[in-house]
Amino acid sequence: MPPKRSSNANGSSKRTGATGSRKRVKKEEVDDTSNDTVPNPGNAQKNRTPATRDTVYYFEDGSVTLRLRDIVFRVHTSLLKAHSEELCNKFNLCPDPDASLASEGTCDEDAIVIPDVQPSQFRNLMKIIYCLPSNSIALTRTAPNDTIAISSSFDSYLDIAILSRKFGMDDLEQWAKQHLLDFVHNSRKDLAKGFAAYRHDTSSLRQDDLQIFSKKDGISPAPAYYIFRFVEAIWYAKETSDEPLLHGTLGTIQHCLSSVKDVKFIISFLRIQDLREVAPSLFGFLFLLLLRLGNSVWTGEELTQEDRMAAFSAQSFLTPLPQSIKESIPTPIFKRPCASDFMEVLNAPEDEKCRGEISSYWGKVFPASYCRDINSEQFSVSIDALIALVLRRIDLGAQLRPMKCQSCRLKLLAQLDRDIQEVYTRLATYYKANLQPD
Repeated sequence: MPPKRSSNANGSSKRTGATGSRKRVKKEEVDDTSNDTVPNPGNAQKNRTPATRDTVYYFEDGSVTLRLRDIVFRVHTSLLKAHSEELCNKFNLCPDPDASLASEGTCDEDAIVIPDVQPSQFRNLMKIIYCLPSNSIALTRTAPNDTIAISSSFDSYLDIAILSRKFGMDDLEQWAKQHLLDFVHNSRKDLAKGFAAYRHDTSSLRQDDLQIFSKKDGISPAPAYYIFRFVEAIWYAKETSDEPLLHGTLGTIQHCLSSVKDVKFIISFLRIQDLREVAPSLFGFLFLLLLRLGNSVWTGEELTQEDRMAAFSAQSFLTPLPQSIKESIPTPIFKRPCASDFMEVLNAPEDEKCRGEISSYWGKVFPASYCRDINSEQFSVSIDALIALVLRRIDLGAQLRPMKCQSCRLKLLAQLDRDIQEVYTRLATYYKANLQPD
């Protein structure tokens, strides 16, 4: 089973949240103790819960104090303003120093609350804004095959991309997004391995995000698992309409999940609210994982009667795979290919050399045995072949790297990504039950 995380780092994934503002009051009113003064509920809440100073980003010479959950940061408004006028304006972090008004954010007890952002996320953003020598993410490249470092870096870049979008830091967002793209397109296997091993509780800087996840019917919610970070990346890619990032992230999480056989974990992710509408191909892939477990698991107590009926019904309709799953797929993932099959995909009919080279590499990754398996009339065999598509996509990308024509290579891989996700989306339509979201 993929490792659980003991913290919730997905504050950024909340669709709605209060917008904070930096309240200022006239100086002569600060010491007014009359009963006519209405207390600020936000300040009352802050006073009830003790806060801890951040060990890295609390600078004694900082100009503003911010509070995220129970952690207080003291940072320099000049640096924040240089990266984001929107952040300063939204929370009034940079008031006129000559104004006759007393401001929040002058001390720990009066820190400005930044809602819907976790301390760990804010630290990752500060890594770039301050670029201290200890911040390896800003200064060094991740070593190849260092799976833990790769997953940790992906985690950081995702936080930076999400928060820079939230706070209007366009240049920083594009920079972080490019790193995310590089990871999901060039390091899928290493990223998946790293996420399988990497836990939030290995980092002391994640401890302030701690949140108890309540179970439903004995099943932990999806955010309790560290791999849920990929779902947050999918949400981000959808919100920014970035198809390459979306397909790369989908392919990575699907590869990461491909060996999962824990029914509670699968149900947990199937229950993610709006997953079927926002990421139907991921829903379809999870459904495949459930189908692979077989009827001995479907009849277990983890599934409702409606779930069982959906699984048995899908088994009937998908044995063998219907033509509706296979039709109008440009890449030859359901048949033995020839060089001409890649003409439409590459949109370069005159380039016979590229088509022939790609056809040769394709045959190594999608051999005749694969073609037999995916078209098998044996349910379990075809399901396994469908699940393995994401791994074959990764292997094909590696096989094609020596190609001189990178344009054709990228065209093919992009189309294959679209086709694989389309197949999984079509499979999602065979799930007829209505899972109750967590």
